[in-house]
Amino acid sequence: MIFNADIRTSFPIKDYVFFVVSNEPWGKQWFLKHHYAAELARLGYAVYFLDPVGAWSPSGLFSTGLERQATDSSVDVISYQNPLPLRFLPDLALRGNDWLNAKKLEKLADGRKSIVWQFDAFRFAYNFLPNSRKIYHVADHYRDLHFDTQNAENADLIVCTSETFMPYYSGFGKKILYVPHAVSSTESDVDGEHARLLRQKFGDFLLHAGSVNDRIDLDIFLALTEEFGEHNLVLIGPDKITRPENRAKWGRLLERGNFHFEGTVPASQVRDYAAASKTCLLAYQFDEMQTLGPITSSLKVLNYLAQTRPIVSSSRIEYDSLIDRGIFYAEDLSAFIDLARRALAGEIEVDKDVARQFLTEHSYVKFIGDILSTLDF
Repeated sequence: MIFNADIRTSFPIKDYVFFVVSNEPWGKQWFLKHHYAAELARLGYAVYFLDPVGAWSPSGLFSTGLERQATDSSVDVISYQNPLPLRFLPDLALRGNDWLNAKKLEKLADGRKSIVWQFDAFRFAYNFLPNSRKIYHVADHYRDLHFDTQNAENADLIVCTSETFMPYYSGFGKKILYVPHAVSSTESDVDGEHARLLRQKFGDFLLHAGSVNDRIDLDIFLALTEEFGEHNLVLIGPDKITRPENRAKWGRLLERGNFHFEGTVPASQVRDYAAASKTCLLAYQFDEMQTLGPITSSLKVLNYLAQTRPIVSSSRIEYDSLIDRGIFYAEDLSAFIDLARRALAGEIEVDKDVARQFLTEHSYVKFIGDILSTLDF
């Protein structure tokens, strides 16, 4: 893909540096912020990914430096300590930490203009680098977090991944832009041999990618493993279940021979699993989804769709054009099982023309151009 020439003119590569402020560390599992950092670096920009700060310790009072680690994505990962604890006078301490940490990071800018691309609602809400502009990228329900208001008030541009966030953030009088999740420019780079080995190992399997937490409906997984004994159910992603009743269900799943929990896999391998699968799943709690309505745009949907795998979902996504053309929505457990059965039998498929058009319209390169052109006001 060709990066928008007007954006290159407004934000010359040699004159700008990006600081991506993340609430998730750089590692195997990638979220929206990791992809934006990698895509910006792929376009040629200097990108520093600020890992979340760990728990405060007294040694932070004397910390004057930062650690810098290069990655194979041409992104430099930065880690540092907060000098001041937030437990006492959090607003004042945050202002102090922002100012002190900005002094550490200012050297990395090396005279270039800075764009702060912020996905973390707890850091740099007030002060940051001189000669910088700030994008506050709202990818979840941040409005209940303590420093959300300050971040929004101090942003030059607010980007929302869901249209449901727009009315609230429009109230801050800032430039605001709706940008759903996007697909990476490398998403089609499947490791064919790895995908073949996965098919050989699991057969025609069902896949669920992403964190396994208390929003996931484990009853769906239990029903699938009971109903389709000859098919494997494969999960990739971290185990973040906390509720005792869900831990008990999780234990029952782990005992089943056709249930396979692979844990967190490298981000580059998610596409291999999707390509090898027969169908892919979104298995959120039915009751929660009916209460909240359509969920935000979903990164995993794009991972699935890029491999043209039918998606059986317990929740409506903000992708109306894909309903019954790529995403097949089930209102209850019985309907979910029926759709999974039809997908395994090849009775429901992805409309490849619709998928191709959708993915073209939802590329990171396009959205980066949209965001930067809106920021440039």
